[in-house]
Amino acid sequence: MAVTVGTACILPRSVAHGIVQMQDRPVQRLSIEHPSGEFSVEFQVEHTATGLKVIRSSLIRTARALFRGELLVPASVWAGNGPLPSNDVSRTVQHA
Repeated sequence: MAVTVGTACILPRSVAHGIVQMQDRPVQRLSIEHPSGEFSVEFQVEHTATGLKVIRSSLIRTARALFRGELLVPASVWAGNGPLPSNDVSRTVQHA
């Protein structure tokens, strides 16, 4: 959807044209924001006799895990547990 929105922003006579200020170069990059974050969309455009032609479009997205469902708790927090070996300073607790 971000590519569609970005394309509408750069094509003359579209409803969204004029929302963004584009520079006059063959490769354009837009940042499209959405409720969960942002997508960068890149377009390669060409000016022809009939108007602007989109040659290529791409969605630039990175992904990283924000939560894995694990929690690292220092051994000193555990009540009633004896000392752990010096090389083991925490325990992993997984939610069932």
